[in-house]
Amino acid sequence: MSDLDNREKAFENKFAHDEEGKFRIASRRRKLLGLWAAEEMCLSDEESLNYAMTIVKFGIEDNSHGAVITKILADIKQKGSRLTESQVRLKNDEFEEIAKKQLLTDRK
Repeated sequence: MSDLDNREKAFENKFAHDEEGKFRIASRRRKLLGLWAAEEMCLSDEESLNYAMTIVKFGIEDNSHGAVITKILADIKQKGSRLTESQVRLKNDEFEEIAKKQLLTDRK
């Protein structure tokens, strides 16, 4: 194998690794956001976990920008909560950082 082939393979491996990391962070963030939203909706522990997993799955199926936020807002409003989109987005950003830290800790 030539040096060029080795470099190409290394870039492909790095890309795959980076994409897997992004996927894991997004999934963890969605789970945390789903658990938080479930708490805001006063769901039971079992319902909260089921809801969080629903949010993770929804985010995988519809990864368009803002889809998860829109779903959570609709679900929260249906339960009578007065949370705003900016509050949900702020939590989403907070959970992004938490998810990154958690996954870094998990690797060690």
